[in-house]
Amino acid sequence: AGLCEAARRVAGRRKLVFVISDFLLSLDVLQKGCEALSQHDLIPVVIDDSSEGDDLPDWGLLELTDLETLQRKVVFMRPALKRRWLAQEAERRAGIRRILLRFGRAPVVIADALDVDLISRQLMEA
Repeated sequence: AGLCEAARRVAGRRKLVFVISDFLLSLDVLQKGCEALSQHDLIPVVIDDSSEGDDLPDWGLLELTDLETLQRKVVFMRPALKRRWLAQEAERRAGIRRILLRFGRAPVVIADALDVDLISRQLMEA
């Protein structure tokens, strides 16, 4: 909903719009937000934390907290669930990339640390 609200606020002449997010939203919401911002030059910047996937244990209890709602959930991790979890995450990331490319630009990815040179290269390639 924030993307659609942002589109209303920047209505008018074409603008350069940076969307900086972890993009942990449904693909439908992302699609609608991109459609609402489609008259502008959209530069998506994905903030990523590789430990969210790399540090998953094969076995164990995980307490997960949704940082937006603060709801907690306990999950019993096991190898099959970990594989499924990582596969779904890869599919979600591919979906985000497909949607963003449809609107003209691959996302700039900031993973773990801010690398200004890498960001500059990604912006120049887009």
